Amino acid sequence: MRCRRVRGFASLFFVNCAIFALTGLTAFGQTLGQLTGRITDSSGGAVAGASVTLLNLATNAERSTVTTGDGDYTFASVPPGVYNVKATHPGFRAAVANRVEVQVQQTVR
Repeated sequence: MRCRRVRGFASLFFVNCAIFALTGLTAFGQTLGQLTGRITDSSGGAVAGASVTLLNLATNAERSTVTTGDGDYTFASVPPGVYNVKATHPGFRAAVANRVEVQVQQTVR
């Protein structure tokens, strides 16, 4: 009889741990935002291979990415805060967007 109670408790314990872990991961994912955009030239053509840098003004943490063939870029899982965004490519003038604010669960374009 006692063995069944222990097994039942152990099973219930592991199920509760699994539920907590899954809901905890979901809640964690909801505290971040995303920044996405497209880099184009003066005629509206996509600039592929441009370097895009995201600088957190509060922490000076920096992330970089490169635009796709369509000129698109995305920074996923961005903590809420205020950022400067800079795009550079050889032969083009640097483009800068200062003080871009990212909020929880927000996609900034």
